[in-house]
Amino acid sequence: MSNRKIFSYILQYLLLHRSRLIIAFISIATVSGSILSLGVAVKTMIDKGINGHDINSLNHIILYILILVLLLGFASFVRSFCINSMGEKIIDDIRRKTYGHLLSLKFPEFEHLGANDIVTRLSSDLSLISRMIIDIISFCLRNTLMFIGSIILMFMQSSKLSLIALMIVPILLVFLSRLGKKIRGVAREVQGEESSLYTYINETFSGIKTIYAFNAQTLKKRDFAGKSGALLTLSLKRLSLRSVFFALVITSIMCSVLFVIWVGAHDVLAGRLSSGALVSFIFYAISAAMSVGGIAEVASEFWRCLAGAERVFLLLENNNIEAQSSSILPDTRQSKKIIEFKDVSFTYPSRPEREVLSKLNLAINAGEFVAIVGPSGGGKSTIVQLLLKFFESDNGSVLVNGVNLSDVTPNQIRSFISYVEQDPYIFSTSIRDNLELSGVISDDIVKITALGEVIERLPEG
Repeated sequence: MSNRKIFSYILQYLLLHRSRLIIAFISIATVSGSILSLGVAVKTMIDKGINGHDINSLNHIILYILILVLLLGFASFVRSFCINSMGEKIIDDIRRKTYGHLLSLKFPEFEHLGANDIVTRLSSDLSLISRMIIDIISFCLRNTLMFIGSIILMFMQSSKLSLIALMIVPILLVFLSRLGKKIRGVAREVQGEESSLYTYINETFSGIKTIYAFNAQTLKKRDFAGKSGALLTLSLKRLSLRSVFFALVITSIMCSVLFVIWVGAHDVLAGRLSSGALVSFIFYAISAAMSVGGIAEVASEFWRCLAGAERVFLLLENNNIEAQSSSILPDTRQSKKIIEFKDVSFTYPSRPEREVLSKLNLAINAGEFVAIVGPSGGGKSTIVQLLLKFFESDNGSVLVNGVNLSDVTPNQIRSFISYVEQDPYIFSTSIRDNLELSGVISDDIVKITALGEVIERLPEG
């Protein structure tokens, strides 16, 4: 997915919260303006108040600085609250939309999307989008305004010193671009490895009985150490690149500032520049340097956030959606055959080399109670999954009441069938909530399911 597509997704969600976004922009501009105004105040304080021995000017400028500090504090509060609350709301929007979108996908898609990978994308990867929103809008915008404002005010103090200080910028931009792409690539690998590790952890404790039954604890510990070590290696590589990136940027900028101070000091001694102007220039030069350093630090982490955003938005890009319909499956009853499989062949997408069903013919008549028996992997569960339209047959046709299921939407046929798995999944909620997943919502549901005695023995019923 291109960076442009990722940003278009983020912009789409940002525009849903325009009022907070506008307030955030105003507060960021106020914060930047307050800080930049301090440099002018310092120059006036030195040239007029201290060097000019003017007590009134000194008192007035101190009061002015105090007002700026109070304004800065208030604007910082508004900025922080608006940006962070907007970030949380956007994450909630994306989380809800992605969750709903996933539940509308065709069932075979989950052959490729692992449950733990989905959990990782909707948790840790989603939190990276929040961080990216906060960093881009807040820190990057503020630091960009600070940098531009500092450069303008630097030129107002001394064009010569400003040009000397800006010589380092083109070199830094090239460096940022090249190393940033490398950091993003490594970040993508780290997130893939994290997802794999979380899947392994989940499988371990889901199958803990099997592990204990075969005394496989040592084997699992060894395998886990290998996977955890691989993740650690990639994480350290990402951190080292990020640390080198930030250290070189800061070192280059501060050396440039130090050189400018040396040149400026000579100009003050020669009478070409006032001491207040030099102090003001140094203030703006350091502000510009810290702004670039802040952008560099955010940029090094930004590539990781971008990789996380890509993994989340790729879920929304999956358009393999199940057809939905509220119409009723026609009850033609052309024959006594309620369910019929005609020359049905099927191969699972994840195991294309093995044909599970080959030209299966099966007829189940009205009123019959049918059991399908056979060895493990013989295709018993597959028959039911085709009937529920979890998958489509490769060849042949499946009919219900004489109607081909290829002409019926999945929700139609499933509304006629009750399905109990070999190992039913119990969701971590109440018994009533689990039972009501079937669509049966009744005060007599306990009586219907004959679970009264079981429920009475449980804590709080």
